[in-house]
Amino acid sequence: MFRMDLLYRSVITRMPSIRGGHAFAAFTIAWVVYDAVAPQGEMLTDAARRIHARYPLLWTAAVAVTATHLLDGFRAAGVPQLDPYTQVARAARALITRQARP
Repeated sequence: MFRMDLLYRSVITRMPSIRGGHAFAAFTIAWVVYDAVAPQGEMLTDAARRIHARYPLLWTAAVAVTATHLLDGFRAAGVPQLDPYTQVARAARALITRQARP
């Protein structure tokens, strides 16, 4: 079960000390800058869709790198409930075990 207080205490309060901290800060700064220079009425999601349509491979690579980097930050924080690698491994193991049974 996801608990926001656990996330706050374990990850957000230690954000500068974990590997994904600077990525979170860079994303926040980019969001603020975009909001300041965006055309009137354009939302961040509109810009994301436009970039995704124009550069699909670059978009996919950027999302994959960002997600991996931030997920590695959760792993480095040592919070087992938020460790995505552990959750994916458990889900894969359960799926393989179910398929292996006759």
